[in-house]
Amino acid sequence: MISRLVLRTTIRQHLARNFQASSYVANAEAPAISQQVRELEEKSKGSWKELSGDEKIAIYRQSFKQTVAEERKPGEPKWQKVFLGTSILMLLATGVFMFVKTKISPPVPRTVNKEWKEAQRQKMLDHRANPIEGMSSKK
Repeated sequence: MISRLVLRTTIRQHLARNFQASSYVANAEAPAISQQVRELEEKSKGSWKELSGDEKIAIYRQSFKQTVAEERKPGEPKWQKVFLGTSILMLLATGVFMFVKTKISPPVPRTVNKEWKEAQRQKMLDHRANPIEGMSSKK
């Protein structure tokens, strides 16, 4: 299997091909590309029908770390961690909300309770505040 070092150098080569030569500066610390990778690169410029299956796989591995199937392979399920993290955050947010609601926020005003509203409605009826007049009113 091709090592990460070869993958890094292949990425550098790809970047060098896609950018102008004057704007690309090679990393002096990077070792030279192996002869095998150079040969594969030269072969890939020609007809791909002449390449063997192993050579095609090696060229693919130079460009990509894993296949889609390898990325999707069953491993440790991620949804459980996401669900647990979301549940903990929601529980924490609910706890903070309840703490603020009970300990920090001011008490509910006296005008919000049911008795006050009923008394206010009766007072408005007694004083005929905002009477409804016209065809739709009941008399």
